[in-house]
Amino acid sequence: TEKSQQALDNLPDDEPQTYYMRVRLALLSDDLSAAQAYSKQAQETLGVRADEIFNQMLAERKIDPDDASFLASFVNYNMVDAAVSLLAGDTDAAFQSAYERGYNYAYYLAYISDDSSALTQSVINMATLCAALMKNDEAQETIKQYGECDEATRQIIDGELSLRDVFVERKADIL
Repeated sequence: TEKSQQALDNLPDDEPQTYYMRVRLALLSDDLSAAQAYSKQAQETLGVRADEIFNQMLAERKIDPDDASFLASFVNYNMVDAAVSLLAGDTDAAFQSAYERGYNYAYYLAYISDDSSALTQSVINMATLCAALMKNDEAQETIKQYGECDEATRQIIDGELSLRDVFVERKADIL
């Protein structure tokens, strides 16, 4: 853990994957407060740029390859951000991360760039989980049009696995 943290300290603060790894390490170390601090910092550091790229992409119906790469990485980061929010008991924030800034960003990125690589199984899993916890049937139906969550995600929804089991103790991996 210490060597991983040292390596992460040398990574750039303007990359979503840096925050993804920092948050994951904090969760695996069972340090929710550190994960929350990294999540807050990531949203402050990356959120404005991601929103600008997304809105420009929608307005122009095209996206520069570097911006597409950043946005895809930001979508991936939002899955771990949603996990932090779920562990903290903030289902609304988790839904915003997983569905609004995750699934929706990935869907429109795929539509406009003709590259669906950002619509990963983890995006489907987390968006479905958050929509189910919010009892948002419309969001669940929208996600199902693209794909189904995996069995581990279904087990969380059905109460067979806890959030802690998955995001801290790694009894299953939906990310």
